[in-house]
Amino acid sequence: MSTTLKHRTAINPLPWILGDGGYRLDRGILQEAMTALSQVGFTHLTIELPADMTPAEYGALLSEHSLAAAPGYFSAPFHDRQRHAQAVGDIKRHAHAHLQLGVDTAFIATDLIPDRIAHPAVGFAPDADRTLVIADGLAAAAAATAEGVR
Repeated sequence: MSTTLKHRTAINPLPWILGDGGYRLDRGILQEAMTALSQVGFTHLTIELPADMTPAEYGALLSEHSLAAAPGYFSAPFHDRQRHAQAVGDIKRHAHAHLQLGVDTAFIATDLIPDRIAHPAVGFAPDADRTLVIADGLAAAAAATAEGVR
């Protein structure tokens, strides 16, 4: 039996979302990114849903640009136990958007903290207690997405 692999190349619109003015995720930025990316041949874009946009609206915008949805990226301040409940609520919305857009996989991570940004990829200031807090938050978020998103 032969299996055919279908390769999809997706891109995250971060170069448009993160600019000199900071983080900006809105319909206008997405329109700009999608126009440019579809013109150079990308077929899939990660799910980066603005707070005021429904999954159906996002899907329609993708379709307008001949793009399809790819797994999105979710990050939250999992290093802060006091913010875990909010992160779980936010990831439920993220997972729901994925399901509505036909995507069953998502990326999840803790937010970068200033020390990690200043000292990337070197394990700067390791803290076992912080690691456990992050693990607890990630576990709670993962359990919240058990509705069909891995």
